[in-house]
Amino acid sequence: EDISFFNNDKPKVEKTSGISSEMVKMIKEIGC
Repeated sequence: EDISFFNNDKPKVEKTSGISSEMVKMIKEIGC
């Protein structure tokens, strides 16, 4: 369910797992 927060495209991702926005961008490019 960790990928669910990626679909939200919200900065809350940083608080969820401390992932940087750059990492989120890469994951979005992969089409996860």
